[in-house]
Amino acid sequence: MLNSFKNRSLIFLYITVFFCLSQPLWGKLTSDEIRLQQRVKSLLGVDTLAPEQQYGFQYQLTVKALYNQLSPELQKTANTVIAMQVPEREYMVNSPSGHFRLHYDLDGIHAVPVADVSGNGIPDFVDSAAVFLDYAWQVEIEEIGFQPPLKADGSQATYMEIYFTNFPVAGLYGSTNFYEEIPSLTGYNYTSYIELHHTFQESALYTKGLDGMRVTCAHEFNHALQLGYRVWYNEDFSDIIDLFFFEMTSTWLEELLYRDINDYYQYLPGLFNNIQNTSITNNNYPYIYANGIFAIMLAERYGPKIIVDIWKQIRTEPAIDAINTVLKKWDTSFSEELNEYGRWMYFTGERSISGVFFEDAVDFPMVKIHPALFFNGSRNISTELNLTPRTFKYLEADSIVALRSLVKVDAGQSSGLRFNYFNDQLLDSKSSGADNATGVVLDFVPQDLVFVFSNTQSISRTINFTLNTDTMIVPDPDSLRTRVAFGPNPAVINDGISKYFYNVIPGSSVYIMDLNQRPVRKLSNDLNVDAILQWDMRDDNGYLVNSGIYIYTVVNGRHRQSGKIAVVR
Repeated sequence: MLNSFKNRSLIFLYITVFFCLSQPLWGKLTSDEIRLQQRVKSLLGVDTLAPEQQYGFQYQLTVKALYNQLSPELQKTANTVIAMQVPEREYMVNSPSGHFRLHYDLDGIHAVPVADVSGNGIPDFVDSAAVFLDYAWQVEIEEIGFQPPLKADGSQATYMEIYFTNFPVAGLYGSTNFYEEIPSLTGYNYTSYIELHHTFQESALYTKGLDGMRVTCAHEFNHALQLGYRVWYNEDFSDIIDLFFFEMTSTWLEELLYRDINDYYQYLPGLFNNIQNTSITNNNYPYIYANGIFAIMLAERYGPKIIVDIWKQIRTEPAIDAINTVLKKWDTSFSEELNEYGRWMYFTGERSISGVFFEDAVDFPMVKIHPALFFNGSRNISTELNLTPRTFKYLEADSIVALRSLVKVDAGQSSGLRFNYFNDQLLDSKSSGADNATGVVLDFVPQDLVFVFSNTQSISRTINFTLNTDTMIVPDPDSLRTRVAFGPNPAVINDGISKYFYNVIPGSSVYIMDLNQRPVRKLSNDLNVDAILQWDMRDDNGYLVNSGIYIYTVVNGRHRQSGKIAVVR
Protein backbone atom coordinates (compact mmCIF):
# COMPACT_ATOMS: atom_id res chain seq x y z
CA MET A 1 0.00 0.00 0.00
CA LEU A 2 2.82 2.41 0.79
CA ASN A 3 4.40 1.95 -2.64
CA SER A 4 1.12 2.37 -4.49
CA PHE A 5 0.39 5.51 -2.52
CA LYS A 6 3.86 6.88 -3.12
CA ASN A 7 3.54 6.44 -6.87
CA ARG A 8 0.44 8.53 -7.28
CA SER A 9 1.47 11.16 -9.80
CA LEU A 10 -0.54 14.06 -8.47
CA ILE A 11 -0.74 14.89 -4.76
CA PHE A 12 -2.27 18.19 -3.76
CA LEU A 13 -1.80 19.45 -0.23
CA TYR A 14 -2.11 22.91 1.18
CA ILE A 15 0.59 24.42 3.38
CA THR A 16 -1.14 27.42 4.93
CA VAL A 17 0.97 30.24 6.26
CA PHE A 18 -1.46 31.74 8.75
CA PHE A 19 -4.47 30.13 10.39
CA CYS A 20 -6.56 32.96 11.92
CA LEU A 21 -9.79 31.44 10.67
CA SER A 22 -13.04 32.93 11.87
CA GLN A 23 -15.57 30.51 10.37
CA PRO A 24 -15.87 26.73 9.87
CA LEU A 25 -15.07 25.16 6.52
CA TRP A 26 -18.38 23.33 6.24
CA GLY A 27 -21.88 24.54 7.02
CA LYS A 28 -23.24 21.01 7.67
CA LEU A 29 -20.97 18.00 7.61
CA THR A 30 -21.98 14.68 6.11
CA SER A 31 -21.74 11.59 8.29
CA ASP A 32 -18.55 10.51 6.49
CA GLU A 33 -17.00 13.96 6.94
CA ILE A 34 -17.77 13.78 10.65
CA ARG A 35 -16.20 10.31 10.84
CA LEU A 36 -13.11 11.56 9.01
CA GLN A 37 -12.76 14.47 11.43
CA GLN A 38 -13.02 12.04 14.34
CA ARG A 39 -10.09 10.08 12.91
CA VAL A 40 -8.11 13.28 12.56
CA LYS A 41 -8.86 14.24 16.17
CA SER A 42 -7.71 10.82 17.31
CA LEU A 43 -4.43 11.11 15.44
CA LEU A 44 -3.76 14.62 16.71
CA GLY A 45 -4.80 13.74 20.25
CA VAL A 46 -7.33 16.57 20.61
CA ASP A 47 -11.01 16.68 21.54
CA THR A 48 -11.77 19.70 19.36
CA LEU A 49 -10.18 20.67 16.07
CA ALA A 50 -9.06 24.27 15.89
CA PRO A 51 -10.06 26.04 12.64
CA GLU A 52 -6.53 25.70 11.21
CA GLN A 53 -6.76 21.94 11.79
CA GLN A 54 -9.93 21.72 9.69
CA TYR A 55 -8.50 23.18 6.52
CA GLY A 56 -5.19 23.65 4.80
CA PHE A 57 -1.85 21.99 5.35
CA GLN A 58 -2.41 20.47 8.79
CA TYR A 59 -5.80 18.94 8.01
CA GLN A 60 -4.95 17.77 4.50
CA LEU A 61 -1.59 16.36 5.51
CA THR A 62 -3.16 14.51 8.43
CA VAL A 63 -5.81 13.10 6.11
CA LYS A 64 -3.08 11.98 3.75
CA ALA A 65 -1.22 10.30 6.60
CA LEU A 66 -4.44 8.46 7.55
CA TYR A 67 -5.33 7.55 3.98
CA ASN A 68 -4.08 3.95 3.90
CA GLN A 69 -5.88 3.19 7.19
CA LEU A 70 -9.29 4.40 5.97
CA SER A 71 -12.14 2.33 4.62
CA PRO A 72 -12.91 2.69 0.90
CA GLU A 73 -15.88 4.91 1.78
CA LEU A 74 -13.78 7.26 3.91
CA GLN A 75 -11.04 7.27 1.28
CA LYS A 76 -13.58 8.76 -1.12
CA THR A 77 -14.29 11.51 1.40
CA ALA A 78 -10.55 11.96 1.98
CA ASN A 79 -10.04 12.46 -1.76
CA THR A 80 -12.28 15.52 -1.65
CA VAL A 81 -10.00 16.97 1.03
CA ILE A 82 -6.69 16.06 -0.62
CA ALA A 83 -7.39 16.62 -4.31
CA MET A 84 -7.42 20.26 -5.44
CA GLN A 85 -7.83 21.55 -8.97
CA VAL A 86 -5.02 23.73 -10.29
CA PRO A 87 -6.53 27.22 -10.49
CA GLU A 88 -7.40 28.84 -13.79
CA ARG A 89 -6.99 32.61 -14.17
CA GLU A 90 -7.47 34.81 -17.24
CA TYR A 91 -4.24 36.85 -17.14
CA MET A 92 -0.58 35.99 -16.63
CA VAL A 93 2.58 38.07 -16.21
CA ASN A 94 6.21 37.18 -15.53
CA SER A 95 8.09 38.66 -12.59
CA PRO A 96 11.04 40.97 -13.47
CA SER A 97 13.53 38.16 -12.83
CA GLY A 98 11.48 35.61 -14.75
CA HIS A 99 11.46 33.24 -11.77
CA PHE A 100 7.69 33.51 -11.28
CA ARG A 101 4.58 33.46 -13.47
CA LEU A 102 1.72 35.30 -11.77
CA HIS A 103 -1.86 34.38 -12.76
CA TYR A 104 -4.76 36.70 -11.90
CA ASP A 105 -8.31 37.79 -12.75
CA LEU A 106 -9.63 41.33 -13.15
CA ASP A 107 -13.25 40.41 -12.45
CA GLY A 108 -15.19 37.65 -10.74
CA ILE A 109 -14.67 36.23 -7.24
CA HIS A 110 -10.88 36.01 -7.60
CA ALA A 111 -10.39 39.53 -8.97
CA VAL A 112 -7.37 41.48 -7.72
CA PRO A 113 -7.37 45.27 -7.12
CA VAL A 114 -7.25 46.82 -10.59
CA ALA A 115 -5.46 50.13 -9.86
CA ASP A 116 -2.64 50.70 -12.34
CA VAL A 117 -0.90 53.92 -11.32
CA SER A 118 2.25 52.88 -13.17
CA GLY A 119 0.27 52.68 -16.40
CA ASN A 120 1.97 49.51 -17.60
CA GLY A 121 -1.28 47.63 -18.12
CA ILE A 122 -0.70 45.38 -15.08
CA PRO A 123 -2.41 45.99 -11.71
CA ASP A 124 0.01 47.55 -9.25
CA PHE A 125 -1.07 44.85 -6.78
CA VAL A 126 0.31 42.15 -9.10
CA ASP A 127 3.43 44.18 -9.87
CA SER A 128 4.12 44.43 -6.15
CA ALA A 129 3.73 40.70 -5.63
CA ALA A 130 6.19 40.08 -8.46
CA VAL A 131 8.78 42.29 -6.78
CA PHE A 132 8.24 40.67 -3.37
CA LEU A 133 8.57 37.18 -4.82
CA ASP A 134 11.77 38.10 -6.65
CA TYR A 135 13.15 39.48 -3.39
CA ALA A 136 12.29 36.21 -1.63
CA TRP A 137 14.18 34.31 -4.36
CA GLN A 138 17.18 36.63 -4.02
CA VAL A 139 17.49 36.26 -0.24
CA GLU A 140 16.44 32.67 0.26
CA ILE A 141 18.29 31.14 -2.69
CA GLU A 142 21.04 33.48 -3.80
CA GLU A 143 22.07 34.92 -0.43
CA ILE A 144 21.57 32.21 2.18
CA GLY A 145 21.73 29.15 -0.04
CA PHE A 146 18.42 27.24 -0.24
CA GLN A 147 18.21 25.10 -3.36
CA PRO A 148 15.84 26.42 -6.08
CA PRO A 149 12.40 24.83 -6.59
CA LEU A 150 12.47 21.57 -8.51
CA LYS A 151 10.62 20.00 -11.43
CA ALA A 152 9.18 16.49 -11.41
CA ASP A 153 12.37 15.07 -12.98
CA GLY A 154 14.47 16.52 -10.13
CA SER A 155 16.01 19.32 -12.18
CA GLN A 156 15.77 22.99 -11.27
CA ALA A 157 12.46 24.60 -12.21
CA THR A 158 12.65 27.50 -14.63
CA TYR A 159 9.85 29.33 -12.86
CA MET A 160 7.13 28.91 -10.24
CA GLU A 161 3.43 29.35 -10.82
CA ILE A 162 1.60 31.85 -8.56
CA TYR A 163 -2.20 32.23 -8.44
CA PHE A 164 -4.27 34.94 -6.73
CA THR A 165 -7.25 33.35 -4.98
CA ASN A 166 -10.29 34.31 -2.95
CA PHE A 167 -9.95 31.55 -0.35
CA PRO A 168 -13.07 29.71 0.88
CA VAL A 169 -12.28 30.47 4.55
CA ALA A 170 -11.60 33.74 6.28
CA GLY A 171 -8.12 34.65 7.49
CA LEU A 172 -6.06 32.62 5.02
CA TYR A 173 -3.07 34.58 3.66
CA GLY A 174 -1.75 32.01 1.21
CA SER A 175 -0.99 28.37 0.57
CA THR A 176 1.68 26.23 -1.02
CA ASN A 177 0.22 23.20 -2.78
CA PHE A 178 1.95 19.88 -3.41
CA TYR A 179 1.65 19.02 -7.10
CA GLU A 180 3.81 16.22 -8.54
CA GLU A 181 6.05 13.79 -6.72
CA ILE A 182 9.77 13.75 -7.61
CA PRO A 183 10.55 10.01 -7.86
CA SER A 184 14.27 10.45 -8.61
CA LEU A 185 14.91 11.81 -5.10
CA THR A 186 15.16 9.74 -1.91
CA GLY A 187 12.00 9.68 0.18
CA TYR A 188 9.01 11.94 -0.47
CA ASN A 189 9.65 15.16 -2.40
CA TYR A 190 7.21 17.30 -4.36
CA THR A 191 6.87 20.06 -6.89
CA SER A 192 4.43 22.78 -5.95
CA TYR A 193 2.58 25.95 -6.83
CA ILE A 194 1.57 28.87 -4.61
CA GLU A 195 -1.73 30.68 -4.07
CA LEU A 196 -1.85 34.18 -2.58
CA HIS A 197 -4.81 36.10 -1.18
CA HIS A 198 -6.41 38.09 -3.98
CA THR A 199 -6.62 41.41 -2.06
CA PHE A 200 -4.90 41.09 1.35
CA GLN A 201 -7.64 43.42 2.66
CA GLU A 202 -9.85 40.88 4.42
CA SER A 203 -10.79 41.98 7.94
CA ALA A 204 -9.78 38.62 9.44
CA LEU A 205 -6.14 39.09 8.41
CA TYR A 206 -3.84 40.19 11.23
CA THR A 207 -1.51 42.01 8.80
CA LYS A 208 -3.26 43.51 5.80
CA GLY A 209 -2.22 45.16 2.56
CA LEU A 210 1.25 45.01 1.04
CA ASP A 211 2.88 44.12 4.38
CA GLY A 212 0.69 41.04 4.59
CA MET A 213 1.67 40.19 1.02
CA ARG A 214 5.38 40.69 1.77
CA VAL A 215 5.60 38.21 4.64
CA THR A 216 3.33 35.74 2.85
CA CYS A 217 5.62 35.68 -0.18
CA ALA A 218 8.63 35.08 2.05
CA HIS A 219 6.83 32.35 4.02
CA GLU A 220 5.11 30.45 1.22
CA PHE A 221 8.05 30.52 -1.16
CA ASN A 222 10.18 28.86 1.49
CA HIS A 223 7.59 26.10 1.85
CA ALA A 224 7.96 25.48 -1.87
CA LEU A 225 11.72 25.14 -1.42
CA GLN A 226 11.36 22.85 1.60
CA LEU A 227 9.37 20.31 -0.42
CA GLY A 228 12.50 19.52 -2.44
CA TYR A 229 14.54 18.46 0.60
CA ARG A 230 12.38 15.58 1.87
CA VAL A 231 9.11 15.12 3.74
CA TRP A 232 9.49 12.56 6.54
CA TYR A 233 6.65 10.31 7.70
CA ASN A 234 6.80 7.85 10.57
CA GLU A 235 7.15 4.13 9.93
CA ASP A 236 3.46 3.32 9.59
CA PHE A 237 2.89 6.39 7.44
CA SER A 238 0.43 7.78 9.99
CA ASP A 239 2.04 11.12 10.75
CA ILE A 240 4.45 13.70 9.36
CA ILE A 241 7.49 14.06 11.61
CA ASP A 242 8.88 17.44 10.62
CA LEU A 243 5.80 19.63 10.29
CA PHE A 244 6.99 21.84 13.17
CA PHE A 245 10.22 22.64 11.34
CA PHE A 246 8.40 23.55 8.12
CA GLU A 247 6.52 26.33 9.88
CA MET A 248 9.37 27.25 12.22
CA THR A 249 11.61 27.94 9.22
CA SER A 250 9.06 29.82 7.13
CA THR A 251 8.08 32.03 10.08
CA TRP A 252 11.77 32.82 10.65
CA LEU A 253 12.08 33.81 6.96
CA GLU A 254 9.38 36.45 7.46
CA GLU A 255 11.53 38.07 10.13
CA LEU A 256 14.76 37.69 8.16
CA LEU A 257 13.32 39.44 5.10
CA TYR A 258 11.07 41.96 6.87
CA ARG A 259 12.20 42.77 10.41
CA ASP A 260 9.76 45.65 10.83
CA ILE A 261 6.52 43.82 9.97
CA ASN A 262 6.37 41.26 12.81
CA ASP A 263 3.21 39.44 11.81
CA TYR A 264 4.36 36.52 13.97
CA TYR A 265 3.66 38.57 17.11
CA GLN A 266 0.06 37.32 16.94
CA TYR A 267 1.17 33.79 17.90
CA LEU A 268 3.53 34.64 20.78
CA PRO A 269 1.05 35.09 23.69
CA GLY A 270 -0.18 31.52 23.34
CA LEU A 271 3.38 30.19 23.29
CA PHE A 272 4.66 32.24 26.23
CA ASN A 273 1.63 31.35 28.33
CA ASN A 274 2.16 27.61 27.79
CA ILE A 275 5.82 27.16 26.91
CA GLN A 276 6.66 25.20 30.08
CA ASN A 277 4.13 22.51 29.11
CA THR A 278 4.48 22.57 25.33
CA SER A 279 7.01 20.63 23.27
CA ILE A 280 9.04 22.62 20.79
CA THR A 281 7.89 20.04 18.20
CA ASN A 282 4.19 20.68 18.92
CA ASN A 283 2.31 20.88 15.61
CA ASN A 284 -0.77 22.65 16.94
CA TYR A 285 -1.72 26.32 16.66
CA PRO A 286 -0.24 28.72 17.69
CA TYR A 287 2.95 26.93 18.80
CA ILE A 288 3.87 25.69 15.35
CA TYR A 289 4.33 29.31 14.18
CA ALA A 290 5.37 30.99 17.43
CA ASN A 291 8.34 28.64 17.81
CA GLY A 292 9.76 30.35 14.75
CA ILE A 293 11.63 32.39 17.36
CA PHE A 294 13.74 29.27 18.06
CA ALA A 295 15.00 29.50 14.47
CA ILE A 296 15.44 33.26 14.98
CA MET A 297 17.64 32.49 18.00
CA LEU A 298 19.74 29.93 16.11
CA ALA A 299 20.23 32.32 13.19
CA GLU A 300 21.27 35.15 15.50
CA ARG A 301 23.75 32.89 17.33
CA TYR A 302 25.27 31.06 14.35
CA GLY A 303 24.17 32.94 11.23
CA PRO A 304 21.21 32.30 8.91
CA LYS A 305 22.95 29.61 6.87
CA ILE A 306 22.73 27.22 9.82
CA ILE A 307 19.01 26.80 9.05
CA VAL A 308 19.84 25.96 5.43
CA ASP A 309 22.43 23.44 6.63
CA ILE A 310 19.75 21.75 8.74
CA TRP A 311 17.49 21.45 5.70
CA LYS A 312 20.33 19.90 3.72
CA GLN A 313 20.79 17.38 6.53
CA ILE A 314 17.06 16.61 6.46
CA ARG A 315 17.70 14.78 3.21
CA THR A 316 19.21 11.98 5.31
CA GLU A 317 17.50 12.22 8.72
CA PRO A 318 14.41 13.83 10.29
CA ALA A 319 14.52 17.38 11.58
CA ILE A 320 15.30 16.79 15.28
CA ASP A 321 18.23 14.54 14.39
CA ALA A 322 19.30 16.93 11.63
CA ILE A 323 19.26 19.87 14.04
CA ASN A 324 21.48 17.98 16.48
CA THR A 325 23.87 16.80 13.75
CA VAL A 326 24.39 20.32 12.42
CA LEU A 327 24.71 21.89 15.88
CA LYS A 328 27.47 19.43 16.77
CA LYS A 329 29.54 20.99 14.00
CA TRP A 330 29.29 24.23 16.01
CA ASP A 331 30.40 22.46 19.22
CA THR A 332 26.90 22.62 20.66
CA SER A 333 23.80 20.39 20.61
CA PHE A 334 20.03 20.46 20.47
CA SER A 335 20.06 19.84 24.23
CA GLU A 336 22.19 22.92 24.87
CA GLU A 337 20.22 25.11 22.47
CA LEU A 338 16.83 24.13 23.90
CA ASN A 339 18.11 25.14 27.34
CA GLU A 340 19.47 28.37 25.86
CA TYR A 341 16.06 28.97 24.25
CA GLY A 342 14.59 28.94 27.75
CA ARG A 343 17.07 31.61 28.82
CA TRP A 344 16.30 33.80 25.79
CA MET A 345 12.56 33.48 26.37
CA TYR A 346 12.93 34.60 29.98
CA PHE A 347 14.47 37.96 29.06
CA THR A 348 11.51 39.48 27.22
CA GLY A 349 8.99 42.23 27.90
CA GLU A 350 9.87 44.10 31.08
CA ARG A 351 12.80 41.73 31.63
CA SER A 352 14.37 42.46 28.24
CA ILE A 353 17.87 43.92 28.09
CA SER A 354 18.74 46.13 25.13
CA GLY A 355 21.21 44.53 22.76
CA VAL A 356 20.98 41.09 24.39
CA PHE A 357 18.98 38.04 23.27
CA PHE A 358 16.00 38.65 20.92
CA GLU A 359 16.23 41.92 19.02
CA ASP A 360 12.48 42.51 19.52
CA ALA A 361 12.40 41.08 23.05
CA VAL A 362 10.88 44.23 24.57
CA ASP A 363 7.76 43.67 22.42
CA PHE A 364 7.39 39.98 23.38
CA PRO A 365 5.15 38.69 26.18
CA MET A 366 6.78 37.34 29.35
CA VAL A 367 6.83 33.77 30.60
CA LYS A 368 5.16 33.21 33.95
CA ILE A 369 6.75 30.92 36.50
CA HIS A 370 4.36 28.52 38.21
CA PRO A 371 3.72 29.58 41.84
CA ALA A 372 4.88 26.18 43.09
CA LEU A 373 8.30 26.86 41.57
CA PHE A 374 8.73 30.32 43.07
CA PHE A 375 10.74 30.49 46.30
CA ASN A 376 11.19 33.71 48.26
CA GLY A 377 13.65 34.07 51.11
CA SER A 378 14.29 30.35 51.42
CA ARG A 379 17.62 29.29 52.91
CA ASN A 380 17.19 25.82 51.47
CA ILE A 381 15.11 24.58 48.56
CA SER A 382 14.20 21.03 47.65
CA THR A 383 11.73 20.13 44.92
CA GLU A 384 11.00 17.65 42.16
CA LEU A 385 10.39 18.74 38.59
CA ASN A 386 8.73 16.67 35.88
CA LEU A 387 9.78 17.64 32.37
CA THR A 388 7.62 16.47 29.48
CA PRO A 389 9.38 15.65 26.18
CA ARG A 390 11.31 18.48 24.51
CA THR A 391 10.25 21.17 26.96
CA PHE A 392 11.87 23.37 29.56
CA LYS A 393 10.72 24.64 32.95
CA TYR A 394 11.70 27.53 35.20
CA LEU A 395 12.35 27.77 38.94
CA GLU A 396 12.83 31.16 40.58
CA ALA A 397 14.60 31.68 43.91
CA ASP A 398 14.44 35.20 45.38
CA SER A 399 16.40 36.67 48.30
CA ILE A 400 18.73 33.71 48.76
CA VAL A 401 21.83 35.91 49.07
CA ALA A 402 24.72 34.03 50.64
CA LEU A 403 28.48 33.91 50.35
CA ARG A 404 28.18 30.69 48.37
CA SER A 405 25.45 28.18 47.59
CA LEU A 406 25.47 24.50 46.73
CA VAL A 407 23.11 23.28 44.00
CA LYS A 408 22.37 19.63 43.30
CA VAL A 409 20.49 18.62 40.17
CA ASP A 410 19.96 14.88 40.09
CA ALA A 411 18.46 13.27 37.00
CA GLY A 412 20.36 10.03 37.24
CA GLN A 413 22.39 9.37 34.13
CA SER A 414 19.78 10.76 31.77
CA SER A 415 21.26 12.39 28.70
CA GLY A 416 19.45 15.27 27.06
CA LEU A 417 18.58 16.93 30.39
CA ARG A 418 20.26 20.21 31.24
CA PHE A 419 20.02 23.13 33.63
CA ASN A 420 21.27 26.70 33.80
CA TYR A 421 21.01 29.54 36.30
CA PHE A 422 21.06 33.25 35.57
CA ASN A 423 19.86 36.74 36.40
CA ASP A 424 20.20 40.10 34.69
CA GLN A 425 23.88 40.25 35.70
CA LEU A 426 24.74 36.66 34.77
CA LEU A 427 24.16 36.95 31.03
CA ASP A 428 27.03 34.72 29.93
CA SER A 429 26.09 31.66 31.99
CA LYS A 430 26.40 28.24 30.35
CA SER A 431 24.14 25.26 30.84
CA SER A 432 25.30 22.02 32.46
CA GLY A 433 24.16 18.43 32.14
CA ALA A 434 21.48 17.63 34.71
CA ASP A 435 23.41 14.78 36.34
CA ASN A 436 25.22 16.77 39.01
CA ALA A 437 24.14 14.75 42.01
CA THR A 438 27.47 15.61 43.69
CA GLY A 439 26.63 19.31 43.55
CA VAL A 440 27.69 22.51 41.85
CA VAL A 441 28.99 25.42 43.89
CA LEU A 442 27.52 28.75 42.80
CA ASP A 443 29.66 31.84 43.13
CA PHE A 444 28.29 34.52 45.39
CA VAL A 445 25.48 36.34 43.55
CA PRO A 446 23.59 39.07 45.43
CA GLN A 447 20.58 38.81 43.16
CA ASP A 448 17.50 36.71 42.67
CA LEU A 449 18.26 33.59 40.64
CA VAL A 450 16.30 31.88 37.89
CA PHE A 451 16.97 28.26 36.97
CA VAL A 452 15.88 26.70 33.68
CA PHE A 453 15.73 22.92 33.22
CA SER A 454 15.29 21.30 29.81
CA ASN A 455 14.55 17.84 28.43
CA THR A 456 15.26 16.93 24.80
CA GLN A 457 14.33 13.29 25.25
CA SER A 458 11.19 11.86 23.67
CA ILE A 459 9.85 10.75 27.07
CA SER A 460 9.12 12.60 30.30
CA ARG A 461 11.89 12.76 32.89
CA THR A 462 12.10 13.77 36.55
CA ILE A 463 14.74 16.03 38.09
CA ASN A 464 15.39 16.33 41.81
CA PHE A 465 16.62 19.81 42.68
CA THR A 466 18.13 21.05 45.94
CA LEU A 467 19.76 24.35 46.85
CA ASN A 468 21.61 24.81 50.15
CA THR A 469 23.03 28.17 51.18
CA ASP A 470 26.51 28.67 52.56
CA THR A 471 26.02 27.23 56.07
CA MET A 472 28.41 24.36 55.26
CA ILE A 473 30.62 26.13 52.71
CA VAL A 474 33.62 27.96 54.10
CA PRO A 475 34.87 30.97 52.10
CA ASP A 476 38.58 31.49 51.62
CA PRO A 477 39.34 34.90 53.19
CA ASP A 478 43.06 34.92 52.35
CA SER A 479 42.95 34.02 48.68
CA LEU A 480 42.81 37.53 47.24
CA ARG A 481 46.15 38.85 46.10
CA THR A 482 45.81 41.98 48.24
CA ARG A 483 43.62 42.46 51.26
CA VAL A 484 40.84 44.97 50.60
CA ALA A 485 40.32 47.60 53.28
CA PHE A 486 37.39 49.92 53.96
CA GLY A 487 37.58 53.27 55.63
CA PRO A 488 36.80 55.20 57.57
CA ASN A 489 35.14 52.55 59.69
CA PRO A 490 32.84 53.31 61.50
CA ALA A 491 31.35 55.25 58.62
CA VAL A 492 29.39 58.34 59.59
CA ILE A 493 26.67 59.40 57.13
CA ASN A 494 26.74 63.04 55.99
CA ASP A 495 29.97 63.88 57.82
CA GLY A 496 31.54 65.23 54.65
CA ILE A 497 34.17 62.46 54.51
CA SER A 498 34.25 60.09 51.57
CA LYS A 499 34.21 56.34 52.20
CA TYR A 500 36.32 54.00 50.11
CA PHE A 501 37.20 50.37 49.48
CA TYR A 502 40.98 50.28 48.95
CA ASN A 503 43.13 47.80 46.95
CA VAL A 504 40.31 46.38 44.82
CA ILE A 505 42.04 44.33 42.12
CA PRO A 506 40.82 44.21 38.47
CA GLY A 507 37.71 42.12 37.86
CA SER A 508 36.61 42.23 41.48
CA SER A 509 33.15 43.11 42.75
CA VAL A 510 32.21 44.31 46.21
CA TYR A 511 28.84 43.15 47.51
CA ILE A 512 27.37 44.96 50.52
CA MET A 513 24.60 43.26 52.52
CA ASP A 514 22.72 43.85 55.74
CA LEU A 515 22.90 41.38 58.61
CA ASN A 516 20.01 39.41 57.11
CA GLN A 517 22.14 38.98 53.97
CA ARG A 518 19.78 41.08 51.87
CA PRO A 519 21.60 42.89 49.03
CA VAL A 520 22.28 46.58 49.56
CA ARG A 521 24.85 47.70 46.99
CA LYS A 522 27.24 46.33 44.40
CA LEU A 523 30.48 48.08 43.36
CA SER A 524 32.83 46.76 40.69
CA ASN A 525 36.34 47.42 39.43
CA ASP A 526 36.05 47.18 35.65
CA LEU A 527 39.50 48.69 35.09
CA ASN A 528 42.70 46.85 34.26
CA VAL A 529 44.50 48.14 37.37
CA ASP A 530 43.92 48.09 41.11
CA ALA A 531 41.32 50.67 42.08
CA ILE A 532 39.76 52.57 44.96
CA LEU A 533 35.98 52.29 44.93
CA GLN A 534 33.90 54.99 46.60
CA TRP A 535 30.70 54.10 48.47
CA ASP A 536 28.33 57.03 48.84
CA MET A 537 26.46 55.21 51.62
CA ARG A 538 23.47 54.64 49.37
CA ASP A 539 21.79 51.42 48.31
CA ASP A 540 21.23 50.29 44.72
CA ASN A 541 17.99 52.31 44.62
CA GLY A 542 19.76 55.53 45.56
CA TYR A 543 18.55 55.77 49.16
CA LEU A 544 20.88 56.46 52.12
CA VAL A 545 21.29 53.33 54.21
CA ASN A 546 20.21 53.10 57.83
CA SER A 547 22.65 52.93 60.70
CA GLY A 548 23.78 49.46 61.71
CA ILE A 549 26.25 46.71 60.87
CA TYR A 550 26.78 45.77 57.21
CA ILE A 551 28.71 42.87 55.72
CA TYR A 552 30.79 43.28 52.59
CA THR A 553 32.22 40.52 50.43
CA VAL A 554 34.85 41.05 47.76
CA VAL A 555 34.66 38.47 44.96
CA ASN A 556 37.26 37.79 42.30
CA GLY A 557 36.66 34.60 40.37
CA ARG A 558 36.40 31.85 42.96
CA HIS A 559 38.25 33.91 45.59
CA ARG A 560 36.58 36.07 48.17
CA GLN A 561 37.16 38.19 51.26
CA SER A 562 34.61 39.43 53.79
CA GLY A 563 34.44 42.14 56.41
CA LYS A 564 32.09 44.33 58.44
CA ILE A 565 31.20 48.01 58.31
CA ALA A 566 29.62 49.98 61.15
CA VAL A 567 27.36 52.72 59.77
CA VAL A 568 26.45 55.62 62.07
CA ARG A 569 24.08 58.51 61.41
